[in-house]
Amino acid sequence: MSVSPPTFRAPTDLRFDSGTTWLNLLATVRRPLGADRVERIPDTARLSEWLARSGLSPAVAPTPRDLKRTVELREALRSLALSATTGADLDPRAPTVLNRWLAASPGRFRAHVRHGGGMALDPPASVSQALSRIARQAANDLSSPMAAQLRACDAHDCGAVFLDPGGRRRWCSATTCGNRERVRAHRARARA
Repeated sequence: MSVSPPTFRAPTDLRFDSGTTWLNLLATVRRPLGADRVERIPDTARLSEWLARSGLSPAVAPTPRDLKRTVELREALRSLALSATTGADLDPRAPTVLNRWLAASPGRFRAHVRHGGGMALDPPASVSQALSRIARQAANDLSSPMAAQLRACDAHDCGAVFLDPGGRRRWCSATTCGNRERVRAHRARARA
């Protein structure tokens, strides 16, 4: 039996492995607490790609204003998530940003059966509608028993939050943060 080597991501690769869409939004910045922070949605084209891959492709292309509002929502959700998972200080603006998106909820959407089975929601008409859906999902998760399944990556400079239903994971990714932290621990033991 052959074992394939681990797959490593480029720092700018989009991640969709956090467990929910709103947590995947948090992953659109790499190592937000580190000195080597990397923005994964630096422009509207990349935001459009992220929305499409998340199943939230709006009828209207994102604008620079949409990008700014997306980053603002992401940072508010990160603060709320880290406060809930680690007890980190909450940015006092975060609840206001979330509540603004919850109050906006532009437009209504319907669920329908896909051809071939399964359910789908109507696509959002705008980026604002997509962000409103993400805000609602985050608020529901953070205020429900699911909040107990949220974990913050143990890597000191990562800042990723992910869904951990089994309650056993320490890192957002065993092949990136996990390996990096194991190497740090090994080097510290070797120096001692």
